[in-house]
Amino acid sequence: MAGWISLHRKVRDHWLYKEKRVFSKFEAWVDLLMEVNHQDNKVLLGNELIEVKRGQTITSMRKLCDRWGWSNTKVKQFLTLLQNDGMMTYKSDTKKTVITIANYEHFQNMSDEKTSQNTHGNDTKQTRKHTNNNDNNDNNENKVISTTTGIDPEYGELITIFENNIGMIAGSINEETYYEFYQLLGKELIIHAIRKATERNKRSFGYVKSILNSWIKANCKTVADAEAFDQQHFSQNKKGVNRVGKSTSDTKKYDFSNITVNTRE
Repeated sequence: MAGWISLHRKVRDHWLYKEKRVFSKFEAWVDLLMEVNHQDNKVLLGNELIEVKRGQTITSMRKLCDRWGWSNTKVKQFLTLLQNDGMMTYKSDTKKTVITIANYEHFQNMSDEKTSQNTHGNDTKQTRKHTNNNDNNDNNENKVISTTTGIDPEYGELITIFENNIGMIAGSINEETYYEFYQLLGKELIIHAIRKATERNKRSFGYVKSILNSWIKANCKTVADAEAFDQQHFSQNKKGVNRVGKSTSDTKKYDFSNITVNTRE
C-alpha cells in the first residue's frame, strides 16, 4: 500500500502512548520524529539562547533514557545506529544533546502544511499554543496571527521561550498578562526574568510575574536597571537575614513576590 498518513503530535498525550513500557526501536524513532521542531525556533538554555532549526530538537540522554525506559548505553548505541544509517545526526556535550533528522521533509510535507494553513486561516480567535515542538495547526495559527491580526511575531517567540523553560502559560488570563508585560517591558527584560526564574529553579508563571511586577514598580527600563534593582534589594535582604541570625547564603529566602518598592518619580 503506497502513500502516507499524518500522525498528530498529541497522540503522545493519549493513554495508550503514555502506558509505562520499554520502547521498541521503532517507537523510539517515531518519538524522535514527533519531538523535533516543525519550524526554526529558539530555546533558552541557562544563559545561552540557542537556535533550533526545523527538524532539530534539543534534549538530553537522561530525558531519552527516562522516556524510552532504556539505559544510557542503549540510547547512545541507538542514536549512533541511526546516525550510521544516515537517518539523523546527533551531538552531545555536558549540557545537551542536539538531534537533527535527515531529510525531514519526507516526514513533514510542506504542501500539506500550506493546505492546513488555508483551512484554519480564519480562526484567529482560537487560543494560541507555542511549544518547542508545536503541531502543524499551531504552526499555521502562528503565521495567521502575525499576518492578519497584527500581533508582533516576537511575542510568539517569547511565549515559546517561556514554555520551553518554565512551562505552559495555561489560560487566556495568564497570556493576556504576559502580553501586557511584553508591551510594558519589552523582550529583553522578559527573557532576563525567565533566566532568573530558571536559575533559581522557580519554574512558575506566578514567580516570573512577581519578578516582572517588581521591575515595573521600580520603573526598570533595561536589563541594567533590573540588575541594579535586584542587587539593591538582595543586599537589603542579606541584612535582614543577618539580624535574625541566619546564613546570608540561603538564597531561597530571597523571593521577589515579597518585595514592596516605591515607584520612581
